[in-house]
Amino acid sequence: IKGENYLFRTHANKFISTREGRGTKEVYEYTMEMLNKKYDLNTLTFGMINYEWIEHLAADLRKKLKVNSVSIHLRNIRAIFKNATKKKLVSRDLYPFEDYSIRNEETAHRTITVEDIRTLRDYEVEPHQIPYRDLFLLQFYLIGVNAVDILTATKSNIHKGRFEYRRAKTGKSFTASILEMLCFVI
Repeated sequence: IKGENYLFRTHANKFISTREGRGTKEVYEYTMEMLNKKYDLNTLTFGMINYEWIEHLAADLRKKLKVNSVSIHLRNIRAIFKNATKKKLVSRDLYPFEDYSIRNEETAHRTITVEDIRTLRDYEVEPHQIPYRDLFLLQFYLIGVNAVDILTATKSNIHKGRFEYRRAKTGKSFTASILEMLCFVI
């Protein structure tokens, strides 16, 4: 056990380097940049990160950020801390998130009407804008499929009248009816 004097930055850098997704790494790096603006990462140790430290950081972040943005930073710090304890580099006795609840807010649903979709579909756009509009419409028709999942799709993703795919980011399976999509387009 490296213990309470183990530098948070040292383990965070190792932890981030093991993340597979580029976007995931960027989110953790963003948290480290935020911490670097507030603390000297050459001296911030796991022993310094306690319940009161987390409360102070959260209160400070809430002055400029929304609840869910604060939540992301705290969850990232928690994940790095938990990983250090799992690897037995830091004692579980130091783990400060046991009694701390990270707040979240439900994101407001953003809806678009059928008429709005039809207006967008039929709108005269510049030739260079057509692929962007069409990609957006396809994402919409396919229940919000992510662009990377469309771009990696092949004919094998179509099975018995359905578009079936596994989300690249989460690995979760999704399916959308092509017939329903075509009915909507008409």
